Amino acid sequence: MIENILSLGQWLNIGSKFQTAKNDYEMKLVKTEVYLAMEDNFNFCQATKTSMILVDDCGIGKTRCAMDIVSKMKNAFYVDCSQSQTKIRFVKQLAAALGCDTTGKYYDILETVKYALNIIESPFVCVDEFGDLEYNAYLELKGIMNATKHNCTWYAMGADGLRAKITKGINNHKVG
Repeated sequence: MIENILSLGQWLNIGSKFQTAKNDYEMKLVKTEVYLAMEDNFNFCQATKTSMILVDDCGIGKTRCAMDIVSKMKNAFYVDCSQSQTKIRFVKQLAAALGCDTTGKYYDILETVKYALNIIESPFVCVDEFGDLEYNAYLELKGIMNATKHNCTWYAMGADGLRAKITKGINNHKVG
């Protein structure tokens, strides 16, 4: 008998980690103009090791498109910054997306992330809701980008929050 081997809390942790859903419905995604443009951008970026930033209106489907496109690409990873605004949470979420261990000292996790991104062939990282990152997290990401400059492609995207941060940063001569 295998009943009651794992507690409800353990099942919830496992389900959360693997993003399982109770509902077994299939979402039918339509390849809109936004989808096709993002797909072209992602493929171009990965092929040429060119990074980009996309700032566009809320609600046009950027997130759903990105998640679907990334799931079909080789060595592509998706990070939702709205779930990890601080540098520690961001680095741990990136580590988890890469399949790296997220336990241990922060510095060790960070170094493992940099190492992984430098040994994976043509990695592509989509950083969604980029405007939600705290400034220290942004600086940490900038450091990771610099450490993986000749190997990893980055695609940052967002809407109003990112637009506001870029405008404010330019106006205030903010570093980075």
